[in-house]
Amino acid sequence: MRREDCGCYTLLTKELLVEDKNAFKQYLRMDDHCLQELINYVKVDLTKKDTVMRNSISVPEKVALVLRFLASGESFRSLEYQSRLSESIIFITVPEVCEAIYKKLGPEYLKFPSCNEEWINIAKGFEFRWQFPHSLGAIDGKHVAFRASRGHGAIYYNYKGFNSIILLAMCKADYTFTYINFGLNGGCHDAGDLSQSDLNQILYNDDSLSKDEVIGNELNLPYVVIGDDAFPLTKQILKPFPYLVLAMPDRQ
Repeated sequence: MRREDCGCYTLLTKELLVEDKNAFKQYLRMDDHCLQELINYVKVDLTKKDTVMRNSISVPEKVALVLRFLASGESFRSLEYQSRLSESIIFITVPEVCEAIYKKLGPEYLKFPSCNEEWINIAKGFEFRWQFPHSLGAIDGKHVAFRASRGHGAIYYNYKGFNSIILLAMCKADYTFTYINFGLNGGCHDAGDLSQSDLNQILYNDDSLSKDEVIGNELNLPYVVIGDDAFPLTKQILKPFPYLVLAMPDRQ
């Protein structure tokens, strides 16, 4: 049977789409309608010609494969059995599809605020949805595990006990990203990652950021980015109070 005779996706995803659409959505983290839209965006960049040696892998099959990888983080060996594609092909396909998606959708959906009005709209979103005023975004770091070469030593070894590269990201109130920075070694702390990023320079030096404004009981408060305990407490970054253990008096 030729690959194109199996349908738009792999055999497994085709069966899920026919038998259980909810399972299809859980498997790829995307329903068929959204998947078709995504395929149409990247079709031109990912279409390959058939050769006398073999038929090319279809664009829907490539996209479905990569979405499964992004949704689950499964190894290429595991995906090899699901997709019936070799591990070496998957190794090439994953970055190819990711690059095509970023090229087409990045400029439209990953927009960094460029003026005061856009920052204010983000702050209004946090106030409306989460009742947290004066917030310009929520920031956090994510350790992305990978297999480092022996020559790297312990540079990528993090405090969690595995090799990783750090993804630093900031999002709006509706979870959409406004900033990403990827590539710092896992041995670095989130605060160190922020200090070496261009976002740090923007938070402290960019004139487009919203200035202090009066809120509540005539308090003049700054606009801040929300972070967790890993980040420093500054005028521009707000993090939770440290956990304090209060000594309770002994009961008589």
